[in-house]
Amino acid sequence: MKRTAQEIADFLGGELRGGGLVVLESVASLKNAGPNDLRAVPDV
Repeated sequence: MKRTAQEIADFLGGELRGGGLVVLESVASLKNAGPNDLRAVPDV
């Protein structure tokens, strides 16, 4: 499901810095993420 960065930030109650119109297509690890993926970072 494609969403804009702004839509995701609004849903999560977060603050977006940068281009809110960027379309994100999926979630991926830092190692495997492409240009349209939301990068997931595990807790350290």
